[in-house]
Amino acid sequence: MSVTFCIYDPEANRLVGEDDFVNLANDNARDLLEWLGLNDDPYLTGSHDADDLIARCRRRLWDVPRNHDPELPRVEERPLAHATYIFPGRRPGYLREKTQLLLELAEKAKEGGYRISWG
Repeated sequence: MSVTFCIYDPEANRLVGEDDFVNLANDNARDLLEWLGLNDDPYLTGSHDADDLIARCRRRLWDVPRNHDPELPRVEERPLAHATYIFPGRRPGYLREKTQLLLELAEKAKEGGYRISWG
């Protein structure tokens, strides 16, 4: 499963710019939302004001040690009689890269007076 971040027009109740989106695997999207202080929905759905999201992204892109995400190793869990859970791992700096993409998306949304929506 994955989560797509896109530009949303709340007045028209529709998505804007079909080619403007950021797509992440669920685990990475959850980590990115937590990284930005926005993960308050267990179903990984929501929307947020573009201005505030821009500020959150810019703060996370400051070049300070706490803003450099480490590598995460691959994890495979195979409990008895249950489905196998596999997290493929993540290279260092991945969340910073996606934060930069999300910042660019939020800046486009701000230009039109829109929000960022995900789900």
